[in-house]
Parts: sequence; structure tokens; C-alpha cells
Amino acid sequence: MPEALTLFSAVKGLVGPFGSIGKEIIKRFNQPKLACWMPLTTGRHMPAGDIPPDQGFSRAYRVEDEILWQYKLTITNNSLHTAYKLRLVEPESTHLEQIMDYTVPLEGHKSVTYAFTVIGAFDSSEEAGIAQFDYCPYEEFRIEYENASGRRFYTLFKPNEFKIELRNEYGSVK
Repeated sequence: MPEALTLFSAVKGLVGPFGSIGKEIIKRFNQPKLACWMPLTTGRHMPAGDIPPDQGFSRAYRVEDEILWQYKLTITNNSLHTAYKLRLVEPESTHLEQIMDYTVPLEGHKSVTYAFTVIGAFDSSEEAGIAQFDYCPYEEFRIEYENASGRRFYTLFKPNEFKIELRNEYGSVK
């Protein structure tokens, strides 16, 4: 029995340093999986003309018919690993009503919701005008974040993708 204990101690002495190195390597590549969901809360047609003061836009007159989409973007961390330094990279022209706080981490299995508004040109033909409410004007959103080791990752969210399982695509930033 003492020989087995000596053998175990010898193997543990050899493997021990490599075990801790292996844990550090694995920790470096632990990717948080942030999934996005974005339901349309309001979509409305805004005809050309005066802009009501309660809309808060800097222009005083609407030259053409526009459409206003209001969404709730929910980001859920579907992993045990905390995501740090979240930021919306694309599309840059999106106006988030609630700014993504770069300093607040998103812990594992938690969610955060952001409201945002998109204003675009309105197609006045009846078919196209109604169809505009059925899709998001942006093909994809890119959200970047880091893990605890500082390695950067992203989620590419495609709101108009028909198949739900293909709406979120994950990768690492090079």
C-alpha cells in the first residue's frame, strides 16, 4: 500500500502544474452565450407635416411620410459565465433610449432589456406600407462583450430570421 501512495504522490506532482495550467487555458476560452430577443412593441405611420413637440426630435417639420418602430431588445446570458463590457456595435444608427452601460456585467442566467426606436421612410403603397410593420429594418445587430479573462466575443442577432434557432450566431473577436 505505501508503494501506491508513493506512486500517487509522484503522479500528482507531475500532473498538478499541468492541471492548473489547463484550468487557466479553459477559463480563458469560457464564452458567455448572450441570446437576443426583440419583439416589436409599437409600429406606426407618421404622415408628413408638423412634428408634435412631445416627440422630442430636433427638426420642426417632417418632409416625408415616416414609420416609427419601437422595440424591446432583451439580452439573456444563457451560460454560467459572466459577460463584461457589453456594447452594441452594429448598426451604429440605432437610437437606444436606454444606453447600454458598458461598466455593468451581465451575470450568468440573467437578462437585461433595452428599449429603442427606429425611424425610417414609409412606403405609401398599401401592400408595402402594411408589410413594413412585419419586419425589422435592420438585418442584424452585433453585440460584443468579454469574459472574465478579457477575451472578446460577439453575438450576431438576426431579428428577421424565420428559424428561431438561427437568429443568434456566436463567435470570438479576433
